[in-house]
Amino acid sequence: MEVLGLFNNEILNERKALDVLETLTNLKELNIDGNPVSSNVRFKYELTLRLKKLEILDDESIKDLDREIAEQFFIQNKSNLSLINLSYSTITRQ
Repeated sequence: MEVLGLFNNEILNERKALDVLETLTNLKELNIDGNPVSSNVRFKYELTLRLKKLEILDDESIKDLDREIAEQFFIQNKSNLSLINLSYSTITRQ
């Protein structure tokens, strides 16, 4: 699956959503707008880093800079980094 629209589905649990979405290894476009989780910046940054092939999130293109900003967010906030690999070598360069 490359495109998935999950807008307005009342998705509340970030961990479960991330775990399920991460299994979609070929996902290129995702729309989660209108869900409670979509207003959480941390959630979107984590999606950006965990879904390596994701190119579009909520109708916005994901650029290399977006992935770098997401990585810096976790580094600066000293968030739980055990859930994601934040090495520059793992970020997909386009």
